[in-house]
Amino acid sequence: MFLKAASYARTSERHEIVLPLRMRPSRQTCERVRFKGETATNAQPIQGDLIDLSRGGVGFMCSRFLPKGARLELRVCGIDADPARPILVSSVRVQRIRMTDSRPAYLIGAAFVDSDAVFEHDLELLLNRLRAAETDQSDTTEVA
Repeated sequence: MFLKAASYARTSERHEIVLPLRMRPSRQTCERVRFKGETATNAQPIQGDLIDLSRGGVGFMCSRFLPKGARLELRVCGIDADPARPILVSSVRVQRIRMTDSRPAYLIGAAFVDSDAVFEHDLELLLNRLRAAETDQSDTTEVA
């Protein structure tokens, strides 16, 4: 008997974007996550780079291993990288993780969880800006 591997179909358009982000394990995850001699609650925020964004979640790179199922409090910063003024704040759950090379660096896919009206509004604004930028870029490419 052969078992079919689960296939995942994306339900949302993915937008490529590179922005700095900061994250911390949520309270539910702190017991499961430990960083070299410190508990996750005492650790400095984890820094990473957002690489894609969709209505359903995010993809990002970071230097810390985060276990599948971990919940994180995520703060996406603007180009100025000021964590005091994030452009998007959300709770996410790690869905997949892959080591990309020997640095170490990890490519992590995470789904949005526990969203509220403020988050939905901020996400929609950011997605609209990305769509507009992609449209402007494709118009420029066609003319060239």
